[in-house]
Amino acid sequence: MAFTKVDEAEIRAAGVTPLTDSPTLPPAQLKEKFDQKGDMALDAFNNHIDELEATTAASNIGATVPTGVTAAGTVQSVLGGLALLAVAADAVKHSHENKQLLDGLTSGQFSGYDALVTNYGSISPVTTLNALSNTSLPTCKAVADYISTLGFKTFDAVYPVGCIVFCELGVAPATLYGQGTWTSVGAAGDLIAYKRTA
Repeated sequence: MAFTKVDEAEIRAAGVTPLTDSPTLPPAQLKEKFDQKGDMALDAFNNHIDELEATTAASNIGATVPTGVTAAGTVQSVLGGLALLAVAADAVKHSHENKQLLDGLTSGQFSGYDALVTNYGSISPVTTLNALSNTSLPTCKAVADYISTLGFKTFDAVYPVGCIVFCELGVAPATLYGQGTWTSVGAAGDLIAYKRTA
């Protein structure tokens, strides 16, 4: 239902328009004619206020209750429903399962990721084989398997926990190899023995 309009016919009938240029009505009746038009405007204005406060007011101006919003048909109710929806959305905007992980990311990490994307922009698949291709990136296992086929062994295979190595005095295996935990177990002349403990 649209808002009620006062049509031209009603205005003409109630106002002074139908009168002749020189009306012959007595003063009281002439005043009544002028008053009718003012009363009609006042009545129409009051009626319009009632219609704006009605539950159909929102639809009368083209506003509808959006999906997901709980509201009656008044404009204020629709606005209130939208406001509540916005507050609810704001309260849960960061309550997802990866929140802690995402909150921990720094701008430096994002920059590093962007650099990787740029550097490896031409790399398409990640393969399970070391294909020796400049358009695919092998997995770590593929690289390790490839190195193994060449006869190389890993550090742990060459120096397992419990092994003992001899170094010259002043040389430490942790510094020399860059990994492993080593404990001095004795010296003999210019040599010192180290045992890998971890």
